[in-house]
Amino acid sequence: MLSKRALLSRVMVVVLIFTTVLSSLLFENHTAVAAFLPNATGNYDGNWWGTKSDIETANPQVRDGGYSWVRATVQYNPQDSINYYAEVGWYKNSQGTISVHVVSQDPSSGHFEKDFSFRPTPGSTHNYQLIWDSFYSGYTMTYDGFIVTNRPASASLTRVFCGAEAYTDANAIGVSGCLNNQYASTTSGGWTTFPSFYTQVASGYYVNTLTGTNFQVGGNN
Repeated sequence: MLSKRALLSRVMVVVLIFTTVLSSLLFENHTAVAAFLPNATGNYDGNWWGTKSDIETANPQVRDGGYSWVRATVQYNPQDSINYYAEVGWYKNSQGTISVHVVSQDPSSGHFEKDFSFRPTPGSTHNYQLIWDSFYSGYTMTYDGFIVTNRPASASLTRVFCGAEAYTDANAIGVSGCLNNQYASTTSGGWTTFPSFYTQVASGYYVNTLTGTNFQVGGNN
């Protein structure tokens, strides 16, 4: 029979293992488990063909060895067990590098994320766009009109959005504008300004309306 001390030691080991695994999962597969992560987003629901936003590049404090970023996203998330998406935006890592970053997840290819060679500078504003391409069965992502990549994801969507995400709430986000937010009503574009949006905001962060459906995200700076 285990002593109380031995039993407590085993419990502590199990907790440590669980914490380490969860932390690794969050970092390597961050948007797939976004319920655990602090976000500040402006969302517009619908089964659209893509989205685009002019996003201001910021220089947030990254204090935990993780990241902070602001991105444009298409998502199919009809229930907690289904979450397919593609997103592109600027991303600051723990070394201080700011780059264009892509994340996607779909049932056939699984999770994908990668930094690309574009380097937006703090204070600059750039256009990030995703639109469905039936030839590739995925979303073509562009940065100021330059093709970054194409990633598979669900052709059916439940919402599009622009907004920020951090690895933990130790990190700042923004301050960054999500401007000229639009959705694609057709496969060739048919770009239309969000007529409205609703927010999802973690404690310590904010989404502030600027004009119309332009908004600013920030917090924990």
